[in-house]
Amino acid sequence: MNKQNSVLVSVTGDPLSLGHINLIEKASRYGEVIVGVISDEACQGNRQQPAQGLEQRKSMIGALRAVHEVVTQDTWSYAETIQRVRPKFFVHSDNWDFSHGPTIRLETLEALKMVGGELVEIPFSTEAPWKTSLEPDMAFPEARRRSLTNLLTFGRPLAFIEAHSPLSALIVEKYRRVHKVNSAWAIPGYDGLWSSSLADSTMRGVPDTEKLDFSQRMANIQEMFQCTTLPLIYDADTGGQTEHLTQNIRQMESLGISAFIIEDKTGLKRNSLFGNEVEQTQDSIASFSEKIRESVKARSNSDFLVIARIESLILDKGLGDAHDRAEAYLTAGASGIMIHSRQADESEIAAFAGRFKRDFPNVPLVLVPTSYNHVTVNQLGDLGADIVIFANHLLRASHRGMIQTADSILRHGRTKEADSEITSMAKTLDIIPGTRG
Repeated sequence: MNKQNSVLVSVTGDPLSLGHINLIEKASRYGEVIVGVISDEACQGNRQQPAQGLEQRKSMIGALRAVHEVVTQDTWSYAETIQRVRPKFFVHSDNWDFSHGPTIRLETLEALKMVGGELVEIPFSTEAPWKTSLEPDMAFPEARRRSLTNLLTFGRPLAFIEAHSPLSALIVEKYRRVHKVNSAWAIPGYDGLWSSSLADSTMRGVPDTEKLDFSQRMANIQEMFQCTTLPLIYDADTGGQTEHLTQNIRQMESLGISAFIIEDKTGLKRNSLFGNEVEQTQDSIASFSEKIRESVKARSNSDFLVIARIESLILDKGLGDAHDRAEAYLTAGASGIMIHSRQADESEIAAFAGRFKRDFPNVPLVLVPTSYNHVTVNQLGDLGADIVIFANHLLRASHRGMIQTADSILRHGRTKEADSEITSMAKTLDIIPGTRG
């Protein structure tokens, strides 16, 4: 064994497994081992956000006896790290069965040729397996719940979209990461799901007045979680009675929900886009702040975010009231702020966001551009948005499609005309994993 030779191994370490340890131990036979730990951003570009952050993964790998040094790998491909470290050997499993694996192997060989290095492939061992799948096991509620707080460290606006059923969640999952497929698209993919009370109520034919039972909504989310790996933010409306809300928080946490948003209104809930056209009452700052304090106290982990939704702009109470409430709610322990506006022009939101981010630069700000829909996600990010929610668009799309199809069949007395406007049976069934066996 020649310790003068450097050996590079690249891993995610999510989670650190016997397979990783086995690979690193075998690599140490060739020289001093340098481990390139793949960054959160690089992992996210190819799969769901790792359950553990980069620094935590680097610390655990650095503690291994056979590891001489740990470096950060900023791309999913190994080529850049190879050119930077210039190892004599690059050690990898002989199993390249992962996303872009064959292409990455060719890039690895080319990079090694440039630095005079050699690829060493260790036979894949089923006795000490390591993850080769690009999907982390997000079935664990803790990993799914934590993923939102990790995503918020990326420094770009996150795109969440409403899902009201397992099928709609699967569609969002399909577009989870599209930048690699089409880099011209404005958004690199969807980061998560929004469980909308409006969508859930409408799907079940009941008014959006908090009539739908909490257990029904949790059952729907549980079904979506069985077929998607994405984090989810829960629309909790007013949260109801504080005593009930604090009991519900533990259930949301245990299910794997990443955050819930409660709005500062009281009484019979009405949709915010009605504004003052219908009777709506905003809660007092003191009362709502107490609800936030009790919610924060009820949660078991700070990874579960309590986000306060301010209705001051909806109810025409002005920017001053909105800012006062934001400061009070954050003092009460809120993890972030959502601000809503009915204005088609974004100037009102921009004014709030500008001052908010000056006062609270590290606090997540959530925007919902339903009214000011001409503004892009990146533009909202420039204003200060950390999370952008498309709150009801999949529901509205399905509603329109069903009306058009039902109308066409009645008008023509057959389905031929409608077939050209709807997906084929094969395409519909193919979105469900395992349908073809």
